Amino acid sequence: MDAKLRQHLSPSFATLIADELKIPGAQTFDVSNACAGMLTGLLIAESRIKSGQSKYALIVAGEHISPIIDEAMRRNLYLHPRAIASLTVGDGAAAYILGRSEEAGRIIFSEPITMAQFNHYCIGQACKSHVGPQMRTRAKDMQTAVFDNLGNFLKRSTDYMAVKWDEIDHTFSHPTTPKAVKKGAKIATDMMGEINFLHNNSVETANTASTTHGVQIELSLSSGHLKSDETALLISYGSGIGILAMHLKLPKGVENWS
Repeated sequence: MDAKLRQHLSPSFATLIADELKIPGAQTFDVSNACAGMLTGLLIAESRIKSGQSKYALIVAGEHISPIIDEAMRRNLYLHPRAIASLTVGDGAAAYILGRSEEAGRIIFSEPITMAQFNHYCIGQACKSHVGPQMRTRAKDMQTAVFDNLGNFLKRSTDYMAVKWDEIDHTFSHPTTPKAVKKGAKIATDMMGEINFLHNNSVETANTASTTHGVQIELSLSSGHLKSDETALLISYGSGIGILAMHLKLPKGVENWS
């Protein structure tokens, strides 16, 4: 949607951003995959760089989703309980720049998993009665679907990425709510072993959808928790239900970033 909360189809937001930043000749396109959209964009960028199609890639996401809260609060939540999950979201923005590294494996992705049988559990769309979006979520059912598959996903993904669970320094889950993250962490611990450092500070930010991991990393960075060449696992869930994980080695000098 545009700044006036009207549906925007063309040109792509990526094209508008490139024009605003005066980046001439860049290939631009949008990636839409619900809350997993930004990690999906990173997956595509990493693939293009490895194949030589791109030298550098800029991945940008911005979420202005607080109007979903406004729409939900206009409703009688007793009569519209599927709107309640809308009260857990927040606005956010993030950007990553990727380039080729001489060191292999600084970024590794899991296989993307989609469980399309749950595609109706969370629907975002234009509101019929007011300008802006609305969201309707079967939150408990969606959470159960993720938790039922989380342990197997983590085992399969760490095997696929050839990553040892006990050597992961930082874990960032998609923060639907702090309580849900703790439940997921219990499942992960039972299946995989103890988590070295689980970052669960969404109480300060709420769920900022596709920008979530960028926001969480920024908070952890400003708190002094991240060091050069430490490793991090980012786990993203998107309506659909799609699950994707990214394992990365933090850049040198990251603790001095501001």
